[in-house]
Amino acid sequence: MNVGLVYSATTWRLRSVVIPENDSQLTGRAVGRGEALQIISSDTYAANPGDQLQVILNGLTGQVPSGDRYISVDSGNNVVSVHIADPAGCGDTAPQPGNSLIAHDTAVHGDLYWNGTAVHPVHAPRRVPYKLSAKGRKSRRSNLIPL
Repeated sequence: MNVGLVYSATTWRLRSVVIPENDSQLTGRAVGRGEALQIISSDTYAANPGDQLQVILNGLTGQVPSGDRYISVDSGNNVVSVHIADPAGCGDTAPQPGNSLIAHDTAVHGDLYWNGTAVHPVHAPRRVPYKLSAKGRKSRRSNLIPL
């Protein structure tokens, strides 16, 4: 028995695993736009859990995934999520309607995206750690004061 590894033919990233009831379900199996299918034995699949399947695929294709990290940016230029995607090869779109899917290597959720640059917003502290006494010394009686 065999297992199918569906991957992007553009970025070489594993996209899904097909575990058929019998091998005939893999023969002629339709894959999505920009995808390809690599068949491995069920023994290889069982011996290589999780992330190891990408390593197996790398060895079979001779390629390492690259260029597939994208951010989803809303209309307010907020980075709302980070994804592994292939919009050019496989037609992936942003998961939230109205958002843009933009290639970016370092942006994270919560960043602002301006003119191709991700900006990490600076957050002011919510509390002042010490209240100064009338004499200018730190007072520990009420060391946290809500703003």
